Amino acid sequence: MSPAEIVEQVAAVSRDTGQDLTNVVFMGMGEPFMNYDNVIKAAYLINHMDGLAISSRHIVISTAGVVDRLLQYTDEKHKFKLAISLNSPFEEQRCKIMPITKKWDLDVLLKAVKRYVQKSKLRPTFEYVLLAGINDTHKEAREIIRLMKKHSLQNKCHPL
Repeated sequence: MSPAEIVEQVAAVSRDTGQDLTNVVFMGMGEPFMNYDNVIKAAYLINHMDGLAISSRHIVISTAGVVDRLLQYTDEKHKFKLAISLNSPFEEQRCKIMPITKKWDLDVLLKAVKRYVQKSKLRPTFEYVLLAGINDTHKEAREIIRLMKKHSLQNKCHPL
């Protein structure tokens, strides 16, 4: 999608609902970082005072872990919030849930996220869709805590 098409989708939701939008999350329309340039341009248009004037703190770009684009995003110092779709702390399971993640393993992704945190001084949101009987056990929860600690990404985790 082009930046204009993306912005039009957001504007259409506002028109159709009769509500002024206050938050935008780039997610669920494919991997946003696979359309990196257009997503970034659209985010700036949505943020701009002459655009939809939505605060950069209320614009989130989500990724399943396209590491080369995450590193680019970090280096370019964009002002929008970042979210990482984790959905499993185990590589094989994560690849089944989100096949796009096969290219970069969790260790590489989490090192890139740590670099983002160090350079931006911002913490990303980690997204996790609970799938009954697939990724919803204490085993997964404990492994997430271990991964966050290993990569120094935890805030205050409470062990299970």
